[in-house]
Amino acid sequence: MKRASRLKRIASILFMLFIFGTLIIIHVALKKKCDDLIKQKVDAEQELKNQNIVQNNLFAKYQNLTSEERIIPIAFQELGMVTADPPIGVITIEKEKILELQTLLREQYD
Repeated sequence: MKRASRLKRIASILFMLFIFGTLIIIHVALKKKCDDLIKQKVDAEQELKNQNIVQNNLFAKYQNLTSEERIIPIAFQELGMVTADPPIGVITIEKEKILELQTLLREQYD
């Protein structure tokens, strides 16, 4: 019986070593996977920051290209445009007068 109990003891020790080794391998694999995911997250955040910087630069360039200080000299020099002359005079007519004239015109053509 001593031999059978010894075999059982050796088998249980080997089984425990196998389980312990398996747990260590699983732990190392999960740790590596977590580290890879953390690295991917950091890389994605850096890429997002870079894209935001590019977007801000493009927006600043757009504002520079559409600024009035830039467009007016181009319009004058390259396109030959001129500024509009101010109006000679301003005529104001009351709304009631316009309505009266409209009713008179309708009556004449009816």
